[in-house]
Amino acid sequence: MASLFAGEEDAWVPDQVMVSLRHDAELEALARDHGAAVVRERGRSGYGVLAALPGGAENLAEALRSDERVLTTAPHARIYGAGKGGGKGGGKGDGGSDGTAQPPASLVELQWHLGIIGTPSSVVGDLSSVVVAVLDTGVAYEARSDATGTYAAAASLSGSAIVAPWDFVNDDDHAGDDHQHGTHIASTIASNGEVVGVAPGAALMPLKVLDENNQGYESDLVEAIYWAVDNGADVINLSLSFGQGYVPGAPLLAALDLAATSGVVLVGAAGNEAHGEVTWPAASPQVLAVGSYHFITSNEGTDYTNRGFAMDILAPGGDLDVDTNSVTGNGDGYPDGILAESIALQEPDATGYWFMAGTSQSAAIASGAVARLLAAGEHPEEVIQSLQRRTRTRLRNTSLDEGLGYGPLFLEGSLDEARQDRPDDEESYHVSVLPYLVDNGDGTVTPTARLTTMIQAADGDIAAASGVEVRGRVFGSTTGDFVCDLRKSSRGECTVSGPAIQGGSDAALAWRFTVEMVTDDYIAWHPGRLLFASDGLDAAAGAMPADAVLAYHWGDGAVAELGTLAESYSVMDSGSGITTSPMGLLLTPPVLPPGVGGETVSVDGSGISTSPFSFKLLNIDGSGISTSPFSRGITLATFDGSGISTSPFSAVELHTLEHAVGATILMDQGVIDGAAGASIEAVVSAGGWVSADGYQGASHLIGLGVVEVLAEPVGAGSGLGAMPLE
Repeated sequence: MASLFAGEEDAWVPDQVMVSLRHDAELEALARDHGAAVVRERGRSGYGVLAALPGGAENLAEALRSDERVLTTAPHARIYGAGKGGGKGGGKGDGGSDGTAQPPASLVELQWHLGIIGTPSSVVGDLSSVVVAVLDTGVAYEARSDATGTYAAAASLSGSAIVAPWDFVNDDDHAGDDHQHGTHIASTIASNGEVVGVAPGAALMPLKVLDENNQGYESDLVEAIYWAVDNGADVINLSLSFGQGYVPGAPLLAALDLAATSGVVLVGAAGNEAHGEVTWPAASPQVLAVGSYHFITSNEGTDYTNRGFAMDILAPGGDLDVDTNSVTGNGDGYPDGILAESIALQEPDATGYWFMAGTSQSAAIASGAVARLLAAGEHPEEVIQSLQRRTRTRLRNTSLDEGLGYGPLFLEGSLDEARQDRPDDEESYHVSVLPYLVDNGDGTVTPTARLTTMIQAADGDIAAASGVEVRGRVFGSTTGDFVCDLRKSSRGECTVSGPAIQGGSDAALAWRFTVEMVTDDYIAWHPGRLLFASDGLDAAAGAMPADAVLAYHWGDGAVAELGTLAESYSVMDSGSGITTSPMGLLLTPPVLPPGVGGETVSVDGSGISTSPFSFKLLNIDGSGISTSPFSRGITLATFDGSGISTSPFSAVELHTLEHAVGATILMDQGVIDGAAGASIEAVVSAGGWVSADGYQGASHLIGLGVVEVLAEPVGAGSGLGAMPLE
């Protein structure tokens, strides 16, 4: 059965598990004890990779999680270069791709993207001091011959310093390109020869994470990010994507968080599947997500670019099937790809000039723009805002509503925004997502969520957000975008809904609300998650098992300010950083019937007796979960009650939140392992609720495979469908 987000590529490597161990444990011994093979030794990230062998553990991931030597496990994902098809020759003297056009006086004339983004001919600052890590198929930066073959060096990259190259595919220090993709990306960024990069002469850090087939593995990507940070990268270009079913786990989230908090600017390709959701890693709130567009005047995305509210900006991506964008005039005989130097496909012994297209090229152009901004003195934290403030289009709302971010980048204008000093008025936004099911009184129900948005000033003061719009998506039996208008709000609240559906039907099984962006007229922010805690929740959290998922049970009946509700379960993501977007899951009794395999837990003396809810454990296993790559039983902690104004997830009355005894708004970063015996304040202030297998809050529930149980009764395109079944 295909899931809602299943793409053309497989997301997961069957029977492989990423695993981190206690410091005194040995990976080889662990593998031997569980009938597995070591695929990758533990690296800088602390993770190694094991593969199940015939006759080994029936479910390797589940067996590893029960081993006291294991700290966390995560599935092992595949990654793919985000280029749109192969390159086409179009270099100087070859007459163009179809042999009919006259060769241009210089190849730079064919690099139409330089003019269309407003690339200044003069450079402000020292570009050679900016290090751009290219995590790709390698780069043709050195001429050499050895047992693996003969490799040519791209002449246009000879002016770029090469910093700390490494091949994570073959584990050596020769990060040469044996595909084509990586050199084209590097040339688009930094060339300074017959073709010119957006940031000519910028230093390059070639890190090979994709093989000769433009494919690779999550573990190599994670290690490469750590390597880039440790070796002084200023920019990390990620012209690659995970499959559409990918659910981010602890290894990648930790790597991205390290890079972002270290002041490295991450730039990612949105993906080329024409989907309504940006692929990972570009979908991370910590990555500048770049999509592709055709013309500066049309404000239109290409027909292949992914879209979504995780998108930040657009950059030229090219189209090898048309000939309209040429600076020298339409119909010049050259395809409208992005021209750069590279090797021929899988032929590393010679270089040439190639047109290529895709969000990979868009990301490379944006990485070059970021390098120019950093060289001009812009602070890493301000780069995205500088790019967005000066996009060439003024059709901001149209672009945002179409899932194309803030429109096409305009480098010359963004350079004008570059500042030597960081502003004093830095702000951040955080959103709480509280889902519930409205009973319409006619046999139908409507999945709904109350969003509460708070703004945190540079001095730490927190207040209700106003003057902005909150954008996101709702996923279920259908999907759709939502926009909450807080421009006239003083409470920071809004309500979003999915469609009315037949109560108790398969279509009502589960829904997910995800907040991707908070926008004003000039820039967009990717908000952090927000959890409202009270004394009751504080006490209950201490009684919960470490692998529990925080949930809230709504009974049938009227709830103040929300209306008449049908029974449902809200599952909130209780992490507090910005490694993933704020989200909430809405589950209905057909999925999680009350009391199945569970028991009421007595917590007398904890303060819960004074709150209008009881505490139950629901133990869920089997029922198709065994077919998921994340197989395991689930312990779900639920809170049963309906008095929202006094509930631990109060997101309706801000004055109640501000003055309630023990109420705390918690937003600090970092992670801890489990929550048993700890107060919710201690847990979230330490960075959020991360389960033993590395998933945060609602992400944990998705990763465990419950979504497959939800989706199975209703087929493809329903439920939450976060990964394909094996």
